Amino acid sequence: MRLKDGYIYVDSLELCAIETCNLRCAQCTASSPFAVDDNMASPAQFRHTLNLLRPVFRAGQIKILGGEPLMHPELLELMIVARDSGIFSRVRVTTNGVLLPKMSDMFWETADIVEVSVYPSTKSKITAILPAVRARTAARAVLELNHKPSFQLALSDARIEPPELVGQIFRSCSEAHEWSCHSLYKDSLYRCSRVHSLDFYLNQLGVAHDCFTDLDGLKIEARPTLFEELRDYLSCERPLRACEFCLGTSGRLEPHRQLKLIEIESKRSGLLDPFCSSQLEEVAAKRSEPVRRA
Repeated sequence: MRLKDGYIYVDSLELCAIETCNLRCAQCTASSPFAVDDNMASPAQFRHTLNLLRPVFRAGQIKILGGEPLMHPELLELMIVARDSGIFSRVRVTTNGVLLPKMSDMFWETADIVEVSVYPSTKSKITAILPAVRARTAARAVLELNHKPSFQLALSDARIEPPELVGQIFRSCSEAHEWSCHSLYKDSLYRCSRVHSLDFYLNQLGVAHDCFTDLDGLKIEARPTLFEELRDYLSCERPLRACEFCLGTSGRLEPHRQLKLIEIESKRSGLLDPFCSSQLEEVAAKRSEPVRRA
């Protein structure tokens, strides 16, 4: 976060268009395999929130993702709302790419960047549709391929103890200090995009926790102190409450794979514990100097 031309400026702001996905990636930081409903972003709510932010806030890009954003029936409207707001320099859509052949010409004309996450399980499908997809990008959008052979373990099924370890993980977290992972969810802005997904993930597992969605964000309302509140919130150096269940960027890498339905249901019922205490011990053993906020 920095001040620029009288506005609070961040490099990127994320919007989760939809929580569900057509894939079931293990270690998905959006927890999409455990989503029980679409919980789609509303274009009307998005427009209202951006209208309130416009006088005080700017971002280099809006990053529309999910879940799988191409599953949102009003994705194009979300993109148009973002572009018309004047807040963002670029509109980026991050997708697994499987549904790209179904997208309209207006989608390609409205997006500045279409980022495709290519996984081992979808590589052959993406390779097959790539020639046709590249032909569509000639209108406007830049196509970026981001190969992801592995996912980083990020979410903890149990509260991280002791509190000092939470602080250590937070201080070494690139999401918090180097990358711009701010996000909008309904009428609130969050310093981290994992807040709400952690909430519903832990709810699915029946794990007792505070409501991070209510506690960790800043509600965007029409009030004269919004600039100062937003500036102070985004520059805060304290961990969020959600950090008590998050490994930040300290978790180990695991080969990408698709979860089986029985794994998801077993975890929901408490019969499967894929997060081992030994992994937390690995994180605790790491020694990292605090990272300065950019």
